[in-house]
Amino acid sequence: MSTPNERATPTTDSLLEEIEKLRSQQLRLLQSLPACPTPEELTLRLGARYENRRLGILRWLILLQNREDKSVRFDNSEVFCVPINRVLSTIQNIRLQFQLARAELAALSLYHDILIATETLSQDEWNSWMQRTHLDAEDQPLIMDKEQLDQMITQNLEFLGNYSCKLVDLRWAACVEHTCDTTFEPLDEEQSMGYFETEVLRRLSALEAQLMGEPHNYLQHRGKLLSSRKRNRNEKTGPISEDTQKETTTRTHEQHTISNNAEFMDAIEFDEDEHENAQPEDLLVIVDEVNSDDEPERNVVLRQPSEQSNNNTKADAHHNADDHLVGEYDGNEHYQAHTEADVQRVVQPIPNRNVIFVPDDDDVVIIPATENAHHENARATLEARLRQAIETKRAAEHRLQMLRRQRICPARRFELGSLAKPPTDTLPCVYCEAMGAHYSDSCPEIRDAATRSQLIEDNNRCRTCLLPQHPPGKSCKKKKVECRHCRETGHHPSLCPEPERGELLRRHIKRELETIERNERLVNEITAQIQAQQPHQQ
Repeated sequence: MSTPNERATPTTDSLLEEIEKLRSQQLRLLQSLPACPTPEELTLRLGARYENRRLGILRWLILLQNREDKSVRFDNSEVFCVPINRVLSTIQNIRLQFQLARAELAALSLYHDILIATETLSQDEWNSWMQRTHLDAEDQPLIMDKEQLDQMITQNLEFLGNYSCKLVDLRWAACVEHTCDTTFEPLDEEQSMGYFETEVLRRLSALEAQLMGEPHNYLQHRGKLLSSRKRNRNEKTGPISEDTQKETTTRTHEQHTISNNAEFMDAIEFDEDEHENAQPEDLLVIVDEVNSDDEPERNVVLRQPSEQSNNNTKADAHHNADDHLVGEYDGNEHYQAHTEADVQRVVQPIPNRNVIFVPDDDDVVIIPATENAHHENARATLEARLRQAIETKRAAEHRLQMLRRQRICPARRFELGSLAKPPTDTLPCVYCEAMGAHYSDSCPEIRDAATRSQLIEDNNRCRTCLLPQHPPGKSCKKKKVECRHCRETGHHPSLCPEPERGELLRRHIKRELETIERNERLVNEITAQIQAQQPHQQ
């Protein structure tokens, strides 16, 4: 009697039944597989895809060359950056075309694996098909080796990467040069004073030319202005007495006489020390009273009396004019106190040393207007500098944002102490042939990837393992090893251009940050100057 633990012995019928189940499962798996092309169709499809991608890439390269030739004709940096940006966009499109071709080749190679797995095609038959000569539309032989195609795509991608780095550097240099040419340089103190003096002399020369060129028109204009003002004053204060009108007519005539003889008057040097030590009787006091509704306002002009001259006529003329303006001294103590009080009211030095004419009653003081115009010009200059600094800062921020969007690869480590694992004594450097000193990627003698690639090509070495070129039909063992810099296959890390591109990007980012910081300080300084001028203008 059998126990439950005993296993039933398989019979022939049970084995046949299990085999039938396995066959049915295999048929279902085969039916679920996609339809595979024949070897002839597969090779034709591979050739057609390769031909289409090759022609598309050639068109992009021709367009890139044409745009490069056109871009060097521009002299203006702003216009020069536009074709550079277009060329960079074209390079990016070409890179995408290469990457798409690599992806399509990888997808087509899956059909080969399916045909081999289903035993529809043997490896010998596939090799015989691939060894045939396949021609393109121009009767040129096509490259059908997958490894060779992948290596060519990698080389073209590296070339485009180096080319784009050079264009980015060229665009940045052009932008910096244009910014330096257009940036407003602040004037120092001496230049500012020179500019102010030049502007003042220019305006004084124009005023002098107007006065000396058209004296009659100027006097007529002043007479009309005086008449209109006095007419308005009469409407408010009532009719003017005959004595006042006679006095006004006499003073107007005297004013015309002084103005006509202004060119014959001598320049007067005013000494502040002598003015402080001088007595009231040593100074010539000219008082000009202004009659208005408010308190009387007096403008006092002090002059040193000229030295004793043999020409008594000239001295008498000065005394007569002074007596007319000031009045004859009759010994009145009130008049003497009034004169001394007017003298004591002068507390600041006279701005103009040369007295050309004595101002009239209703003359408008033009010095405050000149000061206001100067402050307005200074404010306009500051506002222009502020706008320029803000625009430069915004442009630098935009360039910084574009730079930070790109992938920045860490720099190569050339110091032996920074390496995680020192090289052995028997490991030579491929580029400088130093034994055991450093890895080939950290060679301090030949640092750039372009020079290294040229050396590898001249010495006929493999770009993946840096060893001498492999025999035909034997592939490199490191062809699928990713580069630690760019995470792509097909090249050795020492030949990768990404570390140099990352270093270039870091340099550009540092310069843009310095530009932003410098213009930020400039904006704060100019804003403070503008705010400091507001109370003065009010």
